[in-house]
This record gives sequence, structure tokens and C-alpha cells, in this order.
Amino acid sequence: MRKVVIYRRLTGYKIPNSRIRGKDENYKWVINSSKSPIHSTNNPWGMKKTPREVSLYKVLANLIYEKGENAFMELGNIYLQVIKRRFAQIKEQGDGTFEQLDETDIHWTFNEASNSIAVIVKHMRGNMLSRWTNFLTTDGEKSNRHRDQEFINTIQSKQELLTVWNEGWSVLFDALEQISAEDLRKHVKIREQPILVLEAVERQLAHYASHVGQIVYIGKQLKGNEWKSLSIPKGNSAEYLQQMKQRYGK
Repeated sequence: MRKVVIYRRLTGYKIPNSRIRGKDENYKWVINSSKSPIHSTNNPWGMKKTPREVSLYKVLANLIYEKGENAFMELGNIYLQVIKRRFAQIKEQGDGTFEQLDETDIHWTFNEASNSIAVIVKHMRGNMLSRWTNFLTTDGEKSNRHRDQEFINTIQSKQELLTVWNEGWSVLFDALEQISAEDLRKHVKIREQPILVLEAVERQLAHYASHVGQIVYIGKQLKGNEWKSLSIPKGNSAEYLQQMKQRYGK
């Protein structure tokens, strides 16, 4: 079985065309561990050994080989559209929760070790301002950020909470509009650690999704039977599936 070494196309290196000829099914796509995107980003998946067969790079390499550089750009633009929708959906979950809460609810905590919704929002805002201000050109951990202070509640009202919440998201969405497909294979720094732009975006998506999940969970516990579901209500899965089939099915 012949092997093709995939060089780090995502960081600007070209795939040697002399090694990729035709569409021979006997080719085995293998990552060169010393020159792969995984190696260059410090093994972002945290694996003990760099994986030597990764389908993502097979797909990317095949796209670029068959369609050229435009294939990467096209894929990058699609990714940016998708990621903007994902961030917007996460924000909508928080918005839907806040609509159901009163002034007292935002300060409720389970115990002293827990964070209230107000504190979670304050922390998210601090993180967003730090990470997304001048996202491509400065370290994501800004020198003027005081992370520990974010966990001390200073938010006095629900209106103030909404202002803080929307301020953070505004900076995030503005930054996303400045990112191009070409930027996805560049690197940014977070606490001096170089991180692929694409990974930095995914890292923040996961971070905010986890915190909004906490916000939604607290809201559900506080409102009990008064809670209005933000997804598919319990017991309505079959009905929802039928609606989707009618909407998208042939």
C-alpha cells in the first residue's frame, strides 16, 4: 500500500503534487507527525501520541488537490457561517432564560461554592472582552483583565445583567465579522501559547456553551413547572420529529 504524506497545508505549506497522482484507491493517507497541523498546534486534542491517520486532513487534502486553493477558502467560509449561527444559538438560550427570571433569581446560588447567574454572566463578559478584542493581533488574555474579580458579584439588577451580557456578545460578534477563511490557518496567542485561530474559536464556543448550560439549568430549577422549554419539550419528541419530516422530508 502506497503512502502519501500530507504536509501542513493549513499553515501555508504546499502538498507535493508529485506524491498525489490520480485517484488511486490504494493510497493510504497518513499525517507526517513532525509537520502536521496537529503537531504545529501542540496536539490540541491532548492525545499522548499524535494520530497518524486523521480523516479530516484526508478530506482537506483531497479537496485542495482536486479543486485547488479555492476549496480551502470555500470550506473556511462555510465554517465561519456555521460558527456564527452556533454562537447565536448559544446566546439565544441565555436570552430565553433571562426572559423567565426575576430580580431575585439572578442572584440565587445553591451553596457558597456555586456561582449565581449574575456571576456567570459577569465572568463570560470578562472573558469575551479579553479574548475577542483585537482577536487576531493581541494576546487573548489581556493585561487589563482581572479574572478573579469576575467571580465577585457586583451586578445589582436584571437590567444591568442584560447590559453586561449584551456587551460581551457584541464584542464577540464584531470580532467574528473580521475573521476571514484565510485567517483560520493563522495563529493567535492565549497566555502566550500559540493556538490555531480555528481552535481558538472552537475553544470559546465550548466555553460559552458550558456556562450557558449552567444558566439554563439554574433557571429550570428556579422556575419549576413554570419553566418554558427552550428546546423540545418533554413528551413532544415524536410530534417534533413529525413536524421536521413534514418540513424537510420529500
